[in-house]
Amino acid sequence: MRLPALVVMCCLLAACGGGGTSVAPSSSPGFTTETFTPAPTASATPTPIPGAPANPPAGITTPPPGATPTPAPTPNATLLGAGKIRHVIIVIMENRTFDNLFNGYPGADSVASGQTHLGLTVALRPTPFEAPCDPDHSHGAWVKDWDGGKMDGFDTTPASCFGGPVDPLYPYGYVPRAETQPYWDIASRFTLADRMFATQTGPSYPGHLFLIAGTSHHETDDPTNPLIWGCDAPAGTTVPTHDDAMPSNETGNEFPCFDTTTLGDAVETAGKQWLYYTFLLDYRVTGMKTAAATLPYDAIRHVRFGPDWTNRVVGPGWRVFTDLQQGTLPDVAWVNPPVIATDHAQATTNLGPDYVALLANQLANSKYWDDTALLVTWDDHGGWYDHVNPQQLDGDGLGFRVPLLVISKWARHGYVSHVQHEFGSLLKFTERTLGIPSLGTTDVRADDLSDCFDFTQTPPAYQPVATLHVNVSFFFQLGLDSGPADY
Repeated sequence: MRLPALVVMCCLLAACGGGGTSVAPSSSPGFTTETFTPAPTASATPTPIPGAPANPPAGITTPPPGATPTPAPTPNATLLGAGKIRHVIIVIMENRTFDNLFNGYPGADSVASGQTHLGLTVALRPTPFEAPCDPDHSHGAWVKDWDGGKMDGFDTTPASCFGGPVDPLYPYGYVPRAETQPYWDIASRFTLADRMFATQTGPSYPGHLFLIAGTSHHETDDPTNPLIWGCDAPAGTTVPTHDDAMPSNETGNEFPCFDTTTLGDAVETAGKQWLYYTFLLDYRVTGMKTAAATLPYDAIRHVRFGPDWTNRVVGPGWRVFTDLQQGTLPDVAWVNPPVIATDHAQATTNLGPDYVALLANQLANSKYWDDTALLVTWDDHGGWYDHVNPQQLDGDGLGFRVPLLVISKWARHGYVSHVQHEFGSLLKFTERTLGIPSLGTTDVRADDLSDCFDFTQTPPAYQPVATLHVNVSFFFQLGLDSGPADY
């Protein structure tokens, strides 16, 4: 963890007093809100974004009413969606299991207790986002947590903490609803999946690769250099690889730089556009080769050393808000939020739910609402307890459950998906809705999120999601962001 960057950002948060007018949860009485502007047509003048350069401040959120579930869709209703989806945004959050983030959500599969390796049943304890510990989520820790499918080894893997040792039961925790309310509000109005699995049995590096390419090149863990991953890693940096039998079989090491066809490549081949939005510190701007950690395209040789590295991997990350407002969103986008809004443990902040809520609100307030799917998932389990034993499809995984939120005018409303999904499902959905050829990787075996959409419905009006702490102007003050060393 690079503390100086985090301290600066946390001080910024405190100094800004929440970054502007705070929006209270929907249950807060007597709160004055601002009206939500309907989405402009393609010919309308865009509504200025609060806090963006050369734009006056304005609010965009208001407390939401309840949601009414839509009927079940017809089989295969989402095959290409009859052209109704033309843009896909994939938001990559960090390090949470379903049991940790949506514990107790109505109609979803979560539990109030877990098992230890000694056969003890322990209650899951409320553990806020700001807690100063980070459970071990390496590949080796995953194997111990999984324990051959018994899901009882989470007390055998340590957590790193500010201030010393921690209770071995620390991973048996969940984030209180008071901090996740925006996520619950989104889930109640759109689709939440409780059978979404990380493809990898390990941490962020392979997870992010699966989210752009459907393969990690059999790389199972984070590279040995904690700051610089991918082709920019210093000489001598390695990452473990495995055979294709079981997740416990690490058989070699390689430099974390390889070539494969990514979804971005396939998008370009199909004559469409893509961008990877990131807040991460970029040495192209600063001159410092640091914090390329969760830039997965840094590991793809032809991207890193080709024009796409300059033209397609872009920052600052708040540009996605201005691109929505200005009508310049690409066909496919990945969004890597700032570390203070990723939900990563030990970042000591709780702004992830606000960030996702604000992005959803901004999308709905743009001309893209009618034809865009916003897919929000978490890149790995983060070392937190989950009770569902993942099916082992090959030596890569599946890993433990992570949440998935499907936000779209055409998403099923108030729906919990119990269909098995993985990171390849997001790729396959993008391919099938935009007419992009298959990558031939995990997208082949994965489902296409068909059950999460109903293209025959009359969609309800969008109800803005209330934030808890900040409005969108706060994120325009962050600039570039270094993030924690160990994602």
